[in-house]
Amino acid sequence: MLVSPIASRGSMSVPALDAVQAFTHLSDRVERFRAASRARGASPPLSPKSRHFAHAFFDLYARRPHWERYARSLAHALEREPVYIFDDEQLVGLIYQGHEDRPEHSIFREQFKPFSHWEHAVRRSANIGPFIGVSYAPGHVGWRWDRILKLGVSGLMAGIRERLQKAPDAKAKRLYRAALILWGSVLRWNDRHVAALEERAKTAAGPAANSSRRS
Repeated sequence: MLVSPIASRGSMSVPALDAVQAFTHLSDRVERFRAASRARGASPPLSPKSRHFAHAFFDLYARRPHWERYARSLAHALEREPVYIFDDEQLVGLIYQGHEDRPEHSIFREQFKPFSHWEHAVRRSANIGPFIGVSYAPGHVGWRWDRILKLGVSGLMAGIRERLQKAPDAKAKRLYRAALILWGSVLRWNDRHVAALEERAKTAAGPAANSSRRS
């Protein structure tokens, strides 16, 4: 679709963009991956997260202090998420947690509400909701991806251990210990992807296979 060569905004005229040429052309591989991703998004795989979390929280770690109970339960659930390796992707580690395979185990069920960080955060943030719009998620963070890519998970964990040694109080120590538990589960989840990639590399063909074997 072409638009007028000049678009006027107030007293300033600026060149208009060709809506077709404004975006970088996608390779055939990326086009295939995008189409497949949209198809999966329309009917996403089911996640066992809530089922595994509930089992860990109410059974495996029920007698642990709340901070440890929650951290270990979340780690338990993450490590048991399915590993997906899709054709045409070059960065693996996709996770689907929007649709539960056993809704009766939902972390939002009545049994979990007294322990739910979400429930408490929603109550605390009720007064600010009108000021930040209709879509917000208490507890969500914005990652500093530059740090993660520079340090890696192991580097981040090393920094957390240093902070743990200097923690000023018990609350800070709990926070850092919980973070180490969860980052450790990320490494173990990553290991499952590495194992799956190595298995696929045994039967793969072409330049990509040679590259994966070298790395």
